[in-house]
Amino acid sequence: GKSYVSSNTAVGSSALSANLAGYSNSAFGLDALRNNTSGYENSAFGYQALKSNTGGGSNVAIGNLALSDNSTSNYSNVAVGHSAMRYGTGSYNTALGFGAGINITANDNLFLGYSSGKYAGSGTSTNNTTGQNSVLIGYDVRPNADGETNEIVISGYNGTEGAIGLGSHSTLIGNSLTTTAQIMGDLTLPRTTA
Repeated sequence: GKSYVSSNTAVGSSALSANLAGYSNSAFGLDALRNNTSGYENSAFGYQALKSNTGGGSNVAIGNLALSDNSTSNYSNVAVGHSAMRYGTGSYNTALGFGAGINITANDNLFLGYSSGKYAGSGTSTNNTTGQNSVLIGYDVRPNADGETNEIVISGYNGTEGAIGLGSHSTLIGNSLTTTAQIMGDLTLPRTTA
């Protein structure tokens, strides 16, 4: 690749090949950070990692196609795993696992596990694209619907599709196969009103 700013490192065919003013970038792999022109402090490791990024900064993509469609002004994402946040264009997201957060365009999410946050609701017809401020941990865990906020879903795999959350401002721990749950120490549950 080529790099017109001395603080960049590019290894691989077309890595950082469009760079004009970007600085402190590291690109390793075919087409890694290929379209970057002014983005800064990005790290891309793998085939087409951060390929479409042009001006976003402080992103980390490790794995083939990780954050490959991240575009103009998306910042501070971490995507680790093949296709993690592949079509993602949000900011301040963390996705770890194959296809984790693959379609997200919103901000401030944590996806941990194979295909976590890929779909919303039951089935595979609705992608999770605009959910934000959420934590989805486990194999194929998903929010109840697209566009929800402040949703926490933590679950193991139940043998079918992943656990589905309860909606915005909710927490789900476990799935239909969970038979025992235990919390150690004092537990305070404040009374709430609807």
